[in-house]
Amino acid sequence: MWLEVDPPTDIMTIDTNGVVKLQSDHSNMVSYNNGLLIVRNRTGNTSVTVEKKWGHDDLDRVPVTMHLYANGLIMGAANSEELAYEFGKNLALEYKSAGINWLWCQEVDMVNRFSGDVGRAFSNDRDQIVRLTRAFIQGIQSVGMAATLKHFPGRDRLDTRDSHVVTGIIKTPVSQWEQEQGSVFQQLIDSGVDAVMDVGITYPNMDD
Repeated sequence: MWLEVDPPTDIMTIDTNGVVKLQSDHSNMVSYNNGLLIVRNRTGNTSVTVEKKWGHDDLDRVPVTMHLYANGLIMGAANSEELAYEFGKNLALEYKSAGINWLWCQEVDMVNRFSGDVGRAFSNDRDQIVRLTRAFIQGIQSVGMAATLKHFPGRDRLDTRDSHVVTGIIKTPVSQWEQEQGSVFQQLIDSGVDAVMDVGITYPNMDD
């Protein structure tokens, strides 16, 4: 069972395998930590996650006493695997200090320029996404934090609808998907990412 947690919540009363932290500042997150240690001892293993945002469009989800980071597109413009690694490492260290052990990032959606997801992935170029995301994830994992790829199986290049509120449809031929978006996921999964998050999208061609 998973719970979404907003302050104030008595973490000591939770009997669950996972907690998703939403709006919270750093001091509240740290105050949960002692309770989480007891919960983990009681349940054996509790994952505490944050759906990490860059801070450019969802400031309410970023702990206000923690740093706000550049978005993915800006990091992609730097085009440095070393910076991507350090970025992931330092981001993970900040959240780890507040009791988080699993980040729900990084976005690898190859989207069109009219999509609301523009700016999240490091690039719209397949090879650059893989190269920088691999370094970023390795940075996250280097300090004992779990990392995630999202949003599988990706987005349609022409569908601009928000999948949070309506089910999108991927119309891309499967052969093209395998060469582009599918290749991104496969290469990064092979690199050892901890988890993959799916998305509210249908892909009829995949069922044929």
